[in-house]
Amino acid sequence: MKKVFFLFTLLTMIFVSCAEKNKGEDLIESIKINADKTTITADNTDMVTVTAVTQKDVDVTSRVNFTVNGEKLNGNTFKTDKAGTYKFVATLNDVESNEIQVTAVPKEATLVLTSDKSTILAGDYKDWVAFEVKEKGGKVVTEDCDIFVNGEQVAGHKFRAKVEGEYKAVAKRGNEFSNELTIQANKMQDIILEADKVTLVLDGKDKTTFKVYTKEKEDITANSQIFIGDNPIEGNVFVPKATGKFKATANYKGNKSNQVVITVEEPIKYNLVVKPSKKTLVSDGIDVVSFRCINTLDEDRDLTDEVKFYLDGKELDRPYFNTKVNKEFKITAKFGEETTKEEVAITSQSEYVATPRLYMELFTGTWCPYCPRLITLLEKVCDHPQVVASSLHSGRDPFTTADAGTIGNALAVTGYPTIIVGRDKGRRVSNGTSKTILNMIPKTTPLGIAVYTTISGQSIDVSMTVQSSETFNDLKWVAIVTEDGLHADQANAVYPELGNPIRNMEHRYVYRKTYNSTVWGDPLSITANTPVVKKFTIPLNGNWKPKKCSVFILITKASDNTVLTAQKVRAGEAEGY
Repeated sequence: MKKVFFLFTLLTMIFVSCAEKNKGEDLIESIKINADKTTITADNTDMVTVTAVTQKDVDVTSRVNFTVNGEKLNGNTFKTDKAGTYKFVATLNDVESNEIQVTAVPKEATLVLTSDKSTILAGDYKDWVAFEVKEKGGKVVTEDCDIFVNGEQVAGHKFRAKVEGEYKAVAKRGNEFSNELTIQANKMQDIILEADKVTLVLDGKDKTTFKVYTKEKEDITANSQIFIGDNPIEGNVFVPKATGKFKATANYKGNKSNQVVITVEEPIKYNLVVKPSKKTLVSDGIDVVSFRCINTLDEDRDLTDEVKFYLDGKELDRPYFNTKVNKEFKITAKFGEETTKEEVAITSQSEYVATPRLYMELFTGTWCPYCPRLITLLEKVCDHPQVVASSLHSGRDPFTTADAGTIGNALAVTGYPTIIVGRDKGRRVSNGTSKTILNMIPKTTPLGIAVYTTISGQSIDVSMTVQSSETFNDLKWVAIVTEDGLHADQANAVYPELGNPIRNMEHRYVYRKTYNSTVWGDPLSITANTPVVKKFTIPLNGNWKPKKCSVFILITKASDNTVLTAQKVRAGEAEGY
């Protein structure tokens, strides 16, 4: 019995001793984890092993739960094919360990992946990225490799994007792989390039400024790249360094704009010449001398609307003047820093002298292939101050007028083109030179017409004074509106170098209408040396441009409607006897 009791007592002591020992070992106050390395290669082969111990260095690796970047880790080893930083933590019961970090570095690429572009348009079936793969030594091995974009293998070695976004491309050959390329797919949209000037001069200062818009008129200039030819420019301002034609385009996130052609010319040289309508002025306060200013070194370009005229050194506010003083006046002009080299002298006198003028009408049509012959002839003489010429269009023509048929029938016009001089059907011109026309200008005339005009909205107010050194009782007067700067394609069988048709040809002094629709005019009687004054307003059609219009005044014989003299004046200006 004693032996049994002793054995029981011994076993109890051993059990209590072991329990107390296990109780001490299971009392975990903290956990510390370690890794056998802090850097691994992201090749899905290289591995890191983590272990965990308690505060008493008791290994509890098999008992803890490991997480990597918040995800549960099966076991205590980790490998990956994605480069990055990985954070490890262990927990046991309610105790959490310290955090350690392991860096997975990319495996050194043995292949070099390149592409022909880094930006494409999403949804554009024509816009592809073409890839090329080389070994580090430079050998092209594209055909031996597979291309993966965002983890998915692409067909062949090209890629196009269905939706906009960022795409990652990698090439693989067996266990080898390349560097990673980023491809940006942008929204496909229409963009519009505009320039504030398309013609520049090569002076180091002249420039054009570009703007880029979406079709919704959103200004995207700041985010666009503008090109002159194939060369990108800085910003959106182009200052040329050479003459010629330059093609400008814009690129916005792979979207290409329309093309704008910029023409750069040599700087214009100037020789300003003032052309007066006449050099002798009647000092009655009614007669007028008007001026034009041309640049003889730029194909006689008319600068009248851009220059400042000076009368005896005093600036004029309009390109004409009248006076009641008998004297000699000096006229000059200035354009920017350029000035006329010679003064023009205008003499005013009490004696009335009228300027003889020639009136002509060209019967034409944009459909007429032979009309350019006489259109060109008229162009050469119509700016002469003593020539008043209008173009009457008819037929299938955007500028046709019923008056052309009425007048043409009365003057027996049967063929186009035809010029009738002075509404005299016996005086026709179908050929000739500008000298032929100028030789027809009368030497003298008793009749003079002074006309002042102002533009009032879409109307022209006219004040007309007719003066004569002789008495006439059988006259008529006609007021006609013409318009310049009209453009239309012109049939052409005369000048092959200009093409057929001549595209967008300018038509000048196009006959628009007569005042009060009186084609043949209203009666007029005039007593010698007694001015006749008439004031009236001519309304213009809504699509006519007043500043491009002129008023013609004809004085005709009442008996046969032939023209004795004529006057022309640009709307808003004045002309004298």
